Amino acid sequence: MFSLTLASILALCFQLNSFDKQYQDFISEENKAKPLFDSLDYLVYQSLPIPNEVYEVEHYSIGMEKGYHGRTLVVHYQTSDGSLENVFSLYDQFLLSDGWEKYYEDSADLESHYNKEKACIHFSATRRTNQYWIEIYHDYFDQDGFKPKLPSSPWAIVLNEPNGTSFAGCPYGHPLEYYFALPK
Repeated sequence: MFSLTLASILALCFQLNSFDKQYQDFISEENKAKPLFDSLDYLVYQSLPIPNEVYEVEHYSIGMEKGYHGRTLVVHYQTSDGSLENVFSLYDQFLLSDGWEKYYEDSADLESHYNKEKACIHFSATRRTNQYWIEIYHDYFDQDGFKPKLPSSPWAIVLNEPNGTSFAGCPYGHPLEYYFALPK
């Protein structure tokens, strides 16, 4: 009985070690793709107009961290004249004329989402501070030059990301369940 229990414990430890190695290999490959996603996001950022009376506060990239797979370029703007509706209208006209599709809008909260091919843009604003943010990201699973080497078992991700997992997707994000459905 003792040897059966010990053998079961050793088999479980071996399997957990295998899951950990698969996950570490996955993260290593993903880290190599950060510059690709950053450059794709930056190209979209460079194409966007900056309205009059608006200045950029900061921009930075986030993502490809535990629980979120994908990169997002966040750009924070301030408008000096408080006309956020006009700013959003200018972006809306520009994007729609440039082939982007609007797939969500909440004019009461000044929030909108657009997608074009494999890219997404999310706008949101805070009226009381005359500030707005643009988030630019690309679909994690559908990029030229990047094919993620996912672990052979979803448990490798589940055990290493116990607080949840999502993958950037355009126009909608991919929950971990999407990974389970991918062809192996």
